[in-house]
Amino acid sequence: MKRTWFGRSVLWPAAALLVGLAVGSMLPHSPLHAVATDSNDAFIIATGPLDENVEAVYLLDCLTGNLMVTVPTRVGNGFAGGFRYNVLTDFQVNPAQKPRFLMVTGAINLAVPAGAGQQAFPGMTMLYIAEITTGKAVVYGTFWEKNNWRSGRPVQMVLRPLANMPIRQVVAPPGGAP
Repeated sequence: MKRTWFGRSVLWPAAALLVGLAVGSMLPHSPLHAVATDSNDAFIIATGPLDENVEAVYLLDCLTGNLMVTVPTRVGNGFAGGFRYNVLTDFQVNPAQKPRFLMVTGAINLAVPAGAGQQAFPGMTMLYIAEITTGKAVVYGTFWEKNNWRSGRPVQMVLRPLANMPIRQVVAPPGGAP
């Protein structure tokens, strides 16, 4: 009795595996990045990459409009600094009106540094915030000191409104303001 059946059953899968590994090693490699967003009535949290090595955490307090942006330290034992900013002025909303926010991140690759001679560089994430009661949306850019982060020094960040737009027309109810 010949053993060719057994030899062939092992040979073909092994050959297919070797061909697959060879082809896979020749294809360009792309890093995988994932972002996350979650919310409740009081807070929204989102993440987004600043560069290939670190991502920022964005925390929006929906009751006060306070937005905090931070990054973990390079060794992962805390946070390396960050930035606080109140978004209510960008939306021209009164906190007594109980603002309602939506927030997500998106990817971008801005080609220029934040300014000549500055150490702050644009991150790879845009932050999009919409406020429902005013019908406005604002896009923010994150600028950060990546050289400080790489060397383990505290990181200063700046969040800049880059653009805004109406997302719907808000109509005042009869006899009063919206």
